[in-house]
Amino acid sequence: MFELALQQSNPGCDIGCLTAAIRDCAKNGRWQQAVALLEVMQETHVLPHVISYNATISACNKGGQWQQALGLIPVMHDMNVMPDVITYGSAISGCEKCAQWQQALELLTEMPKYSLQPDVITCNAAISACEKGEQWQQALDLLKCMHAKEVLPDVITFCAVISACGKGGQWQQALGLVAFMHSRSLLPNVITYGAATSACEKGKQWQQVLGILQATQDMNLLPNVIIYNTAISACDKGAQWQRALGLLAIMRDAKWLPDVISYSAAIKACETCKLWQQAVSLLTDISEGQVLLDVINYSCMISACEKCEQWQPALDLLAVMSERNVLPNTITYSAGISACEKAEQWRMRTSSATSPQAVLVRNPCSGSMHPDCLWVCSRLQCCPMQQAIVLRSAFARRP
Repeated sequence: MFELALQQSNPGCDIGCLTAAIRDCAKNGRWQQAVALLEVMQETHVLPHVISYNATISACNKGGQWQQALGLIPVMHDMNVMPDVITYGSAISGCEKCAQWQQALELLTEMPKYSLQPDVITCNAAISACEKGEQWQQALDLLKCMHAKEVLPDVITFCAVISACGKGGQWQQALGLVAFMHSRSLLPNVITYGAATSACEKGKQWQQVLGILQATQDMNLLPNVIIYNTAISACDKGAQWQRALGLLAIMRDAKWLPDVISYSAAIKACETCKLWQQAVSLLTDISEGQVLLDVINYSCMISACEKCEQWQPALDLLAVMSERNVLPNTITYSAGISACEKAEQWRMRTSSATSPQAVLVRNPCSGSMHPDCLWVCSRLQCCPMQQAIVLRSAFARRP
């Protein structure tokens, strides 16, 4: 349609055709072509109306060109085309997508100058811009202004403000907003509870997180994977490893498939509490669920072994990493080396044996690791300190 409109761009060209072409560009994210068509209208003395500009602003927004979109508003005034609520709403939405909260607030303030009353959609976009810019106080102030201007906030409004409070570490404010919604008979949805859960998790309020999880179920709402993951992470921060593992079991019973984030939080909870056996036992569940762990997850498990001076399981985990083509990093090697060193210190204190205990570890060096160093580690009968030396050598020769 863009090519057809350009072919027809003459002094007698129909404004409807060009506007339709701009809308088509907006739908397909072709903001440059939309701007070009608007310029064609001006050059051919076809006066664009507000719909033409709104469609062009929308096209710019979809292309992430918020500055280009804002620049069209002064052009409208120069062309004696009065912007409407949709114009400003679309421009504010463009600022929101790019986290330009200052520009969004300026546009919102500008609207009354032209006798335009912001609606709930426009206000939601401005609040969301503040949320993405981590400006919780600004988001809360906008909510208050909505009440003052008799603009009725909806669930989307509260979700954005609660999320903003969470990013600002204001978990009490977040919970207060949920309570306020109930007082106004505005029922929170799963997204609302998810935002509140995230706010409390960031504030290390695991009890509050579990309370929200229960409230979600009491409302006959089905908590999603994100809420469960947040709850498990909150339990980790509160050193509540049993509750973390319990939530993981509840997820499976509720037919929710735990993802890598779920297991990461559960492993971290076990590592925090020095529970190496529980952390390592999760490998079986992970294998059955076909979840691929990354180096951070394995590092946490090895760290749990290190804290309990379990050097053999630590080396076994290094072997598993090799089998699954997960490349160790500095933290992984450091934890493995420390586990071996701690075990050697304990052996020297408690044993008078002169010959080291034999160790058989699977080859942890296939694939992208270093076979000539770690192959020795897997084959030789050596004490923990010798294992540590081999690991140091492998670490020094890593890519």
